[in-house]
Amino acid sequence: MIHAFVEVLVQFLKATKMSNWLITMMISFLPIAELRLGIPIGMRLGLDNFQAWLFSFVGSSMAAPIVLICFVPILDKMSQTKGFTAISSIFTGIFSTHAQKLEKNKQEQKPKSQLKRCIAVVLFVAMPGPMTGVWGGAAVACLLKLDFFKSVISVVLGNLIASLLVLAFSDMFDIFLDYIIVALLILAAISILTLIFKFIKKVLRIKTKVVDKALSTIGNNK
Repeated sequence: MIHAFVEVLVQFLKATKMSNWLITMMISFLPIAELRLGIPIGMRLGLDNFQAWLFSFVGSSMAAPIVLICFVPILDKMSQTKGFTAISSIFTGIFSTHAQKLEKNKQEQKPKSQLKRCIAVVLFVAMPGPMTGVWGGAAVACLLKLDFFKSVISVVLGNLIASLLVLAFSDMFDIFLDYIIVALLILAAISILTLIFKFIKKVLRIKTKVVDKALSTIGNNK
């Protein structure tokens, strides 16, 4: 069942007529998927370990400067646009929480130095989790107010560590590669559904506040 599903997925990707390396790069560029899915998919498409690692690393790293340049301006614009405030609030809340945790020293409760913030971003990106990686790390670097150059270096270095960990894991358990791919797809789906749930919850909360405010205004007028 698992093998059949992955085989269908692989054949579907190959049917796009794109090169295997390009497919690997594109999957690795996507948020949530990134190289944690790109490397095993690349290996499954027939790339050797080095090629799967290289194109996944390059593809995912390409997102870093884009997010660093666009993240804050896009969120600011969304927060001012009706219908997108909930989305802006959700993503700002998620990454602000991560940034606040990375910004403070646990014992001294003082803001970390620039170097320690960079190291914190490196470690954050290096953990191949659903909301970490290049996209999450670049967003956190923006909120930590690291300059562009330091942010790119920190995110890419963390991505390099993550890529080597994923490569080692995929190579070590290559006989279970199909199971790894399916597990990662399920985790990605859960992450997306979680974001959708948070969005719906946020929208409902905003509507409730609007209704309560309207009822309160009506009551005061009476």
